[in-house]
Amino acid sequence: MRQTLLVPLFTSAVLWLGGCDKDQPASATPGKAHGYTISAATYRDDAKVSELAKGKCKFEIELTETVTTTLQEKGVGGKNGEGHTVTLVIAHVHGAEEDWDGEIRVMVEGRLELPDESFHDFVAHGNSTAHVGRGKAGVCDGLEDIAAEISEDIVEWLKEPRHEAELGDHPT
Repeated sequence: MRQTLLVPLFTSAVLWLGGCDKDQPASATPGKAHGYTISAATYRDDAKVSELAKGKCKFEIELTETVTTTLQEKGVGGKNGEGHTVTLVIAHVHGAEEDWDGEIRVMVEGRLELPDESFHDFVAHGNSTAHVGRGKAGVCDGLEDIAAEISEDIVEWLKEPRHEAELGDHPT
């Protein structure tokens, strides 16, 4: 009986430890809201992004989920986005290092693909200083704030998309 009890306990512990994704690579899942498909955010090949933003904060997951949630909650003025896809590419994340003591800035390149194969491109900017000086937790909290800011801008833009739009506070 003792062996029978230990095996399930050991197996459960291994599964529980294996389920912790803290140090696992991030992978965003596409979202869907009001007919729009939100593709999983990715990083541009030449993006300068810290391992903290990618590995611990999982900014691409945060961005994808926040855009989907914001779109679901706020909608786009009764429009149906059936057949529309929003693609998000994280082009730049500045200041998302654990020892950084300044503003965190993010630039996301996006595209709205329409059912007739036409599209509208946009660039969204976000920044945060709210959690500066708090180390890793502060960086992740700052990136969450930026994801929320960018998501609000994207959802507002979806109401009346225009090509080559600049969204958010562009750094001067």
